[in-house]
Amino acid sequence: MLITPPSESPNMDKESDIRWLNETVRKAESGDRAAMEALDGLSGRRIEEMGASALDRLATEGGSWALLLMGRALYEGAQSDRDSEVAARLFEDSADMGNPYAMTALARIFENGGCRGRSLREAYALYRRAASMGCPPAERWMEENGDKGRCQTDMDAKMEALDPEAIREAGKIFMAGE
Repeated sequence: MLITPPSESPNMDKESDIRWLNETVRKAESGDRAAMEALDGLSGRRIEEMGASALDRLATEGGSWALLLMGRALYEGAQSDRDSEVAARLFEDSADMGNPYAMTALARIFENGGCRGRSLREAYALYRRAASMGCPPAERWMEENGDKGRCQTDMDAKMEALDPEAIREAGKIFMAGE
């Protein structure tokens, strides 16, 4: 069953948004895949509109989804490096609780070189673990990128950025002892 977020129509009130968010987060926490996918589709701005205070309450109950959504709202609206780092910590806490969507969010930070720096090995490990748990975004990433994919080792990425002809020429000079 597909769980659709409340529309942004003028008839929808804040209380309905909060009720939907609370119910859907609780369903996701209990393993409901449709709820997980519905929550994964929310933007940070929409999460804030729907009720960050409701997420605070759910997070104190120990909910990995509340932590993930709070992190997403903070990360997408980040005004500083500190905001991004706090968001990454929320993703990490959620991932530590076994949330594969949080693992995917954290993997994106590592892949793109966000506030945690670039670590393609860490990104790949997180994508792989999330995909093994049935997380559709991570599964799609693994399908598109395969076992090696874009997440090669950091050294491989550095080597690719260099001009291969210049490397060969430097090797010849080195071997000739010049």
